[in-house]
Amino acid sequence: MSSSKDNAATRRFPILPELSARTEYVDFLLAESPAFIYTAEISEGLPVTFVSENIENVLGVPAEQITENPRWWEQNCHPDDKQRVVETVEHILERSQAGGEFRYMHGDGSYHWFLHQGRLVAGKNNGKLHFIGTAIDITDKKKAQSDLAQSEELFRRLFDDSPIGIGLVSTEFRLLHGNGRLCEILGYSESELKQMSFEDATHPDDIAMEAELASKLISGELPSFHISKRFIAKDGRVIPGELTASLVRDADGRPAYCLGMIQDVSERIHAQRERDGIFELSPSLICTVGFDGTLRLVNPAFEKTLGYEKDELCGVAYIDLVHPDDREDLAQIFDGLKSEPRTRGRESRWLKKDGSFRWLSWRLAAIPEASVMCAVGHDVSNRVKEEEALRRRREQAEREQRILSMGAMASEMAQQLQQPLSAMVNYAGGIARVLDGGNSDTEKALHGARQIVAEGLRVGEIIKRIDAFIRHSEARPRWIDIEEVIERAAKMFRLGAGSTLAELSIDIAAGLPPLKIDPLHIEQVVINLLRNALEAAEQEKTAGLRIDLSVSEAGDESVEVRVRDNGPGFDPGEADHIFDAFLGNTDSQIGMGLPTSRRIIEAHGGRIWAKNLDVGGAEFGFFLPCDGFEGKDSV
Repeated sequence: MSSSKDNAATRRFPILPELSARTEYVDFLLAESPAFIYTAEISEGLPVTFVSENIENVLGVPAEQITENPRWWEQNCHPDDKQRVVETVEHILERSQAGGEFRYMHGDGSYHWFLHQGRLVAGKNNGKLHFIGTAIDITDKKKAQSDLAQSEELFRRLFDDSPIGIGLVSTEFRLLHGNGRLCEILGYSESELKQMSFEDATHPDDIAMEAELASKLISGELPSFHISKRFIAKDGRVIPGELTASLVRDADGRPAYCLGMIQDVSERIHAQRERDGIFELSPSLICTVGFDGTLRLVNPAFEKTLGYEKDELCGVAYIDLVHPDDREDLAQIFDGLKSEPRTRGRESRWLKKDGSFRWLSWRLAAIPEASVMCAVGHDVSNRVKEEEALRRRREQAEREQRILSMGAMASEMAQQLQQPLSAMVNYAGGIARVLDGGNSDTEKALHGARQIVAEGLRVGEIIKRIDAFIRHSEARPRWIDIEEVIERAAKMFRLGAGSTLAELSIDIAAGLPPLKIDPLHIEQVVINLLRNALEAAEQEKTAGLRIDLSVSEAGDESVEVRVRDNGPGFDPGEADHIFDAFLGNTDSQIGMGLPTSRRIIEAHGGRIWAKNLDVGGAEFGFFLPCDGFEGKDSV
């Protein structure tokens, strides 16, 4: 006999029928149904007391696994849905029926959405409360709803955040909805735009055109249209813009609404006007040339420079305007830019309408996507003429300088030849004295003869070098010990020195590296510096001239040669020009060989200097680099 509580529950809720009395018809329906039926006891964990066998088809788990585990629902419910399940159970006790959407773990390990619906019933024998319900898998439906929500959210964001104005317009051309950019362009709020017709925001001259296109859009004659038009903003400004409109139909194919997109092109038009202004007003020649080689656009400066009208130039092959001698080079540049679009420069001569040519300097660049070449040019005809005139003046000055140099060289040659010729005379005199005296010392005679031959060869070499200078030929460097050059120069100088020279001391440091020099040139420089000191002493009638010649290695990877004397020195006012050509004269203390000496040393990559000594006399010297002479200049 049940308690009073069970009897009360029996009176409040229907009696649970015996599930074993189900008919075969019910079994068939359950087997084929996408939903399963279950009963659960209203107690902690909602233990399942019965579940239809088709649950395995729906949820992927056998019925026994659920009925034998009183906490199956709690263990397999999605964590985010457990609290809602608890709240739903509480509502069942209050309202005797409930439903909801919850996720449970499928047999494949994924969560499926199920729609639960049911009511409370009382047990027949014990009066216990049970929830009897159905559950159907709505996972696909939820996914479709989620996809639709995402799609709507994406559309909403595209609509609201679009950089162009978008409006949904009825077939009567009234705004249904507009985005923020549309309101920003026109200066109206959305509610204000909904109260207006399209004519209210359109320039009067553009209304008829737009109305005709809109009518064709609604009638189906046009699927869409795109036009440039002028909008009228709230503050009265005329806004140049572009409108693209298309028709959206409903499920039955009838016109539902129009989608309109507008874009403010004010900045683009302003930028275009600025470019047009630069194009028209630029003093530079500007043109575009198609990849087919024909001129497409030319600016007024181009027309003015060449004397043509625009119509006479556009469509003409650019190569026909180029001087025949410049065509091949310019064509190669043009063709190269097609495959390698980088800026290149070139100067060429272009034909004027009057038949003359102008030198134009171009900067060219290709725009492959437009199959066009852009060029900016300047008329450099005057500069080219000035450069040509300067070149001719320079050549004339060089010829005059060479003539003057030849004159100086002739004077210097006489001095250079004097020493070997004097030596030859001395040796010949010595031989004559040996022979006249009946002396049979043939060895002395042979030695003198050999010296005459050597000095004669030296005379010939000096003449060749002077000829090389006149012909402007290059020096002939080779690796040689500087000691050999210095000793040879000192020997030649002693042969020609007079009684003025009292002493010549030579100090050559040990271990000097070999130098790549022209030996005859450097030998001549040393002789020039020694002779310069001697000539200065002779002009001042200085007796007892002493000259110190030293060679050492400098710290900057060079060899230093110094010539010091106790002579009169030189005028301090001439210090800055002492090595200039033609500074010397018959009254000067500066020898004629100094300009040539500077040219020789600088051609070897070295440096020459001169200074007066505090103790009296002068010092002349030069540096020669140790890394070898590469022929810096012709000598």
